[in-house]
Amino acid sequence: MIKINHIENINNLKKKFFRDGYVKIEGLFNIKYLKMLKKHTTNLRNKYKTQEIQIHKNNRRVEELFKNNVLKNQISFILNFKSIYGLQSERFFNPPKTIGFPPHQDDFFIRSGRYNSANLWIPFQNVRKKNGSLFFFTKSNKEKINSKLNLKSLNDKNFKLSKFKRYKKKSINCNIGDAILISNRVIHGSGGNKSNSRREVLVLGYIKKGSKFNSGKTARRKPFKI
Repeated sequence: MIKINHIENINNLKKKFFRDGYVKIEGLFNIKYLKMLKKHTTNLRNKYKTQEIQIHKNNRRVEELFKNNVLKNQISFILNFKSIYGLQSERFFNPPKTIGFPPHQDDFFIRSGRYNSANLWIPFQNVRKKNGSLFFFTKSNKEKINSKLNLKSLNDKNFKLSKFKRYKKKSINCNIGDAILISNRVIHGSGGNKSNSRREVLVLGYIKKGSKFNSGKTARRKPFKI
C-alpha cells in the first residue's frame, strides 16, 4: 500500500520553491513504504550499473507512485500546475567512490520552458555530504538556459561556475522519507559518494500538460497521464 503523508505548510513550501528554485519536503514518504519500494526497484541484473531510466514503463510500483492522488495533488499545487503529467523516471545506484554530478540545469536537457517541468528527488537512505548530498545555487532558477556553461560544467572536471558566485551554494541533507522538488532552471549538482555504502535514489519527472519538451535520444521522454 502506498503511504504518502499530507504536507503541512504547503503554501510556505510553494513560496520557497519559487523563491529558491527547490524545496525540501520533510517526511513526505512513509519509511516502511520506501524500503519496500527500494527492494522492488533495485537493479539485480547488473550490480555495476549506476543508472536506469524510464523505469516506470516496466515497474508497476513506480507507475502507481506517479498516479497516487495524494502525491500528485500536492506536487501539482506546489508547482502551480492546473494539469500535471508524468515525463520520466530515473533510478540511481551510486556505489562508494562514485564521483558526483556536476552543476547543471535540468531544462538544458528537457527544454520545456521555465517552471513547466520539475523533478522530485527521493533518496532511499539518509543523505549527507559524505554519501553525496545535492547542492544548489540558491535562487539561480531565474537564470536563462546557458548551453555553453552547462556543456563546460558537464564535460570539464576543472570548470568552475565563477559566473554564479553571486548565488549562495547550499548542500541539503535529507533523511529517509524526505524528498526534494527541483525547479527545471535552478543550477544544482551532487557530491561524490565517500561512504562505504551505495547511495540509492529514485527521481520522478513531471511536466505541465501541453508544454513543449525535448524527448532525448537516450531518455525518449514522452508525457503520460497520471
